[in-house]
Amino acid sequence: MAVYGKWYAMRISRLACIFLAEYDTETSYQLMRDALQRFLKYNGIDVSKYHETITHAWVLAVHHFMKTTTRTESVSSFIEKNPKMLDTNIMLTHYSAEVLFSDEARAKFVEPDLGPIPRHGGQITRPVQSVCIFEVPFRPLGGRRCRH
Repeated sequence: MAVYGKWYAMRISRLACIFLAEYDTETSYQLMRDALQRFLKYNGIDVSKYHETITHAWVLAVHHFMKTTTRTESVSSFIEKNPKMLDTNIMLTHYSAEVLFSDEARAKFVEPDLGPIPRHGGQITRPVQSVCIFEVPFRPLGGRRCRH
């Protein structure tokens, strides 16, 4: 059972890269949570679809891949170097389906029950260049534009 489709995994991974290139994991996670919740509301999707554990764990996973990958020139090349990151079942290597798809995990972050997600302290020291994932100007952080 896939957590999300590959298209969604790519978009969320790109957004996480952008946040992690500028901020620590906790701030990036908070920005990701806010962005996803705004996206749901804007598109008239029930906010109960938001999943706290998957969001938090995905940011941690992208941070791990960023810490273990040599610098790349774009988010696209970073993702190409890390196709495992787009595996729609990647969270099921750390979580049992019972835990990951529980109401508790949807409502708050739950630590993995099968194996830890590798964690690295601090900000990314070899970031990908911050590249906007949208073709139109996007202002995720108080009016700042993504660099193209």
